[in-house]
Amino acid sequence: MTQLTLICLKREMPAVRPKIFLRTLLFTTASKGRVVENMYLHVRQPMGTFLFDFWGHTDAGKLTLGSGLFVGQEGIACDQHFNPRHGSEDFLFHNGDYQLEVYATTVGRKRPWKLMDVACRDPHLRGTGGASSTTGDKPLIEFEAVIRHFGTEAVRLQLRDAETLDNPVLASLRNKDASNRVEVLRSWFFNYQVFQGIPCEKRLAIASAVLEWADTRDLQTNLNTVGAVEQAHTELMAVCSNADGRNRDFTSLASKALWLCYPYDVPIFDSFVQRALWVIAKLETRGRDTIVDGSEYRRFLHVWKALYDRYAVVLSEIETHGCPYRARIFDKILWMIGTRDYVYRA
Repeated sequence: MTQLTLICLKREMPAVRPKIFLRTLLFTTASKGRVVENMYLHVRQPMGTFLFDFWGHTDAGKLTLGSGLFVGQEGIACDQHFNPRHGSEDFLFHNGDYQLEVYATTVGRKRPWKLMDVACRDPHLRGTGGASSTTGDKPLIEFEAVIRHFGTEAVRLQLRDAETLDNPVLASLRNKDASNRVEVLRSWFFNYQVFQGIPCEKRLAIASAVLEWADTRDLQTNLNTVGAVEQAHTELMAVCSNADGRNRDFTSLASKALWLCYPYDVPIFDSFVQRALWVIAKLETRGRDTIVDGSEYRRFLHVWKALYDRYAVVLSEIETHGCPYRARIFDKILWMIGTRDYVYRA
């Protein structure tokens, strides 16, 4: 990748969506060339680190969705356009120093290539961007450092739980022909201590009802929006309540059941995690407009998702040792922060 001849920071209208586009030449020394599957940016600026992973490029003067771009030895010059992922609406352009890290993934290589690291500064930018002033408040905590500090231990905890608890039930949930699915799920709920105060016969009924609900869903898809997660959780709450036959709060149990169905997207509602979010939301003051009214789970979910998306880049840098569920690693980080002690004890 040659030195950039143009860096443009702008907002697309009328959606007012932030965009960064770069003008450069991509080339390779490989004799047969390379096929670029995806490109993305890590954008570090005064308000944090953000992931711009929706990629497009110019083709014969027209903007096209990025994918399958062939790069030969002679190179290809075009504009590379990047938008932040959905859920990063709190991104604002701010005056000050910027660091742009350009990455590309190519066919036949698992790890991305880091093509360039460029620093720039625009003193004319202002941080209002049409959003509320609270969104631009300076945070009172360096949460990136917190994530890095607890990240390794969070991965260790999740790998331990995956081997002993999670993997068997994740597999059973997706195998409709397994004969012991209800018992495997019932045991998992019991180990996660969400059956306290529920009679044994009701536990089996709840596990069966959760499986029936899961079997009607397409578990190969993702729950990409907060609204989709919230709606699915509400449905599962009703399923559990009907199976139990009492007016009981199933917020925690339903969140755990929903994670089993969508482990890449869904947080687990836990008192320790919630306690950590109460504190972090007061100190990480950006995006206070994401704190919404409504049920306890709805408020929890919106804050969790805002932080998870905001720090996606830092989370992606944690060595997972094969653990595929970064949402669960983030849960573990919050869980360690929220434990009932002044220090975390492994």
